[in-house]
Amino acid sequence: MITCLTKNGRDRSLVQKETGFNNLLLPIGDKQGEIIDELTPQEDEIVIMKTTNSAITGTNLRLILHNMDIDTLVVTGLYTDQCVSCSVRSLADESFRVFLSEDACMAATQDIQDHELEILNNIYCHVIDSEELFTVMV
Repeated sequence: MITCLTKNGRDRSLVQKETGFNNLLLPIGDKQGEIIDELTPQEDEIVIMKTTNSAITGTNLRLILHNMDIDTLVVTGLYTDQCVSCSVRSLADESFRVFLSEDACMAATQDIQDHELEILNNIYCHVIDSEELFTVMV
């Protein structure tokens, strides 16, 4: 989710300020930008709010992961061809090992989903399903 730190969104990236789909203003504290109950962070979990498509470019996440000696990540989310793809590519560029759970992300259409997963797989990340992921990560 792309949020903004200011009420008018002036801190968002240029593409997020453009008219159309990306022009969704979700200031911190807006009910629509809150984490749903089912995904409420557990004790001591870190929540990162991003102001750009990429979780790396628009936050201090890379620094936090580095400080915590984390080098492998599982990525999920909406939309595969937008925020998910930008984050995966940025993480790969920063030398993280990335797994993308294909059944825990989605795009606007199945064709877009399939195309983006094909592009990302084995170039920027390893695309696998959740069941396979649990086998790899254990």
